[in-house]
Amino acid sequence: MDTARYQLTAQLRAFGVGVTYEGASRVNPYEAQALSLYVLDGHTLRRVVDDLAVENNSGEWDGNCAGTFSATTRTLAIGPTNSAGYATLRVGETSKESVSKQTSKDCVSTDRPSKHSTTTLEYDGTAYRVPKALHYE
Repeated sequence: MDTARYQLTAQLRAFGVGVTYEGASRVNPYEAQALSLYVLDGHTLRRVVDDLAVENNSGEWDGNCAGTFSATTRTLAIGPTNSAGYATLRVGETSKESVSKQTSKDCVSTDRPSKHSTTTLEYDGTAYRVPKALHYE
């Protein structure tokens, strides 16, 4: 359960449910987390955000030193209210990559510069549509 307060309208607050996925390969490590948001709609729950990928860590290496690794983290923030009375959702993203190589003496890891971006999700009358690039598959 995600305990953040997702106040979508003055009267409507969503809650989050996160799911973590892990791979078991030693040379191809993988971990991801997806977040869905729900609101109470009468006597039922309605999903308003479907499987937003909020974390993704993966890599491929030789089991000794040489390899590449990537990490993406996304945060969800409440933005301004749109004309329909629903808040926009801002998704901030930070992506990092590193490369490890064996030198004559040591294993040396080099971090590439982080990349940052922001995506805005708008309520379409039933849900906030998560673009394919941000959706956990």
